[in-house]
Amino acid sequence: MIKPVELYTGFDNRFFKTRQSATNGAADEAEIAEPGSIYKSFLDGYKDAIDAVILDEAQPEDIENEFYSKLNELVRSEHLQSTSLRNHYDVENEFSIPDLCNSEGLPQLTKGNRPYASSRISSHLYRLYDPRGYHMDWIHSGSKCPDLKNHFCKEFTKGYVAHAFTIENPCHEDYMKIRYVIGTEGNGTFAFWTIAPYVYQGLIERGMGSNDAMKNVFDWIRRAHDRAPEERGDKGRNNHFEHTRFNRFGMYINSGEPLGFDERMPSHLRSRLISKTVSREL
Repeated sequence: MIKPVELYTGFDNRFFKTRQSATNGAADEAEIAEPGSIYKSFLDGYKDAIDAVILDEAQPEDIENEFYSKLNELVRSEHLQSTSLRNHYDVENEFSIPDLCNSEGLPQLTKGNRPYASSRISSHLYRLYDPRGYHMDWIHSGSKCPDLKNHFCKEFTKGYVAHAFTIENPCHEDYMKIRYVIGTEGNGTFAFWTIAPYVYQGLIERGMGSNDAMKNVFDWIRRAHDRAPEERGDKGRNNHFEHTRFNRFGMYINSGEPLGFDERMPSHLRSRLISKTVSREL
């Protein structure tokens, strides 16, 4: 049986930037720490704990704090693309929801359902569905072009669009709830797109069908909207999602640490683990 951690051990060293740290003596040469070798040792040392959480045989809180300190440091070692979301008007020629539906055999969204996947939300979906296309300028620059794995985020995108099609009696009030929370800017919006693919995956691993799992995710968004202050601008600016107080893991939701472009990267491992604290409650 293939262990879940084996996905991450297949990482590429080009996922990381090289870190340089000065040694004690001024005459000493600078030491170059290879984050790739650190990541490998980390995965080897914690493989049983990682497998146990992913397989729902243990909880994320069962792993020692030092684990998350090391993992957070590895996340900060990733090659980071721009954290600014590309304008959805700029990416229309590269990605569209109708094209996605055609290529994946999904029903085309109706006029009433289309707003659930439009505007800035479509740019987020593009980033998750096709990171190679979304980050083309960066990924295709010289040697920085590893073979990418993107199964979980791609499945999330397909599940999101497929569920949007099934929403009965869509109305302006409902889809604007969704857009105010996950289609704006701020910590709430960032929190969603950082962990939602793995919340969805966690629900499926607990036995839910794809549409039921995504319905739970959409209801989670709606509750975040209703928990926020009445001011429209605050809906996504601050994080009002239930069960996302991740400071216990040393993770503070901010726009400087998005999901990396490959699911074997530390940022994906971190989101997959801590998202279990959400999916077990939904």
